[in-house]
Amino acid sequence: GLVCPVELPQFAEQMRELIFYPYEPDLQSGLKTCLGLTELLTGAILEAGRGGQGTAKRHRREIAKAAEYMKEHFTQNMTLDDIQRQVYLSKYYFLRLFKQTMGQTPLEYLTHCRVNHAKRLLRETALTVEEIGRQSGFGNASYFIRTFKKLTGSTPGEYRNDWS
Repeated sequence: GLVCPVELPQFAEQMRELIFYPYEPDLQSGLKTCLGLTELLTGAILEAGRGGQGTAKRHRREIAKAAEYMKEHFTQNMTLDDIQRQVYLSKYYFLRLFKQTMGQTPLEYLTHCRVNHAKRLLRETALTVEEIGRQSGFGNASYFIRTFKKLTGSTPGEYRNDWS
């Protein structure tokens, strides 16, 4: 939602004063009300513009929180909705901001987390390729092998052989 750093009680009170200002049906009274509204709204817009830095910083923290969640839970079956529920941003804003901040979509980031884990297991264990795929969060071995090759240029077996 929209976050406005303007002091809301003060803003609301000033709006109330302008709305309930004893209105006289003359030009001076109307101009005074319009001028007051203009000043109030201009101040709110300027204040919101200054506060945009804080909002952007908070949103970057939300993206970092989502990335951390993926790093901690990449072995689990996870959907975009599961990831997005970890942050307080709309789904489409989250997608756009994640890509802008991280340089890749949330699902690409998740896949990289899984492949990096698989690389470590291939180097350090004697587990089967199927087991490594499963422990890395891939649903089935053929999807794991296809994805691994797409990102690394080699199959998991070839990668393991290059490291042994």
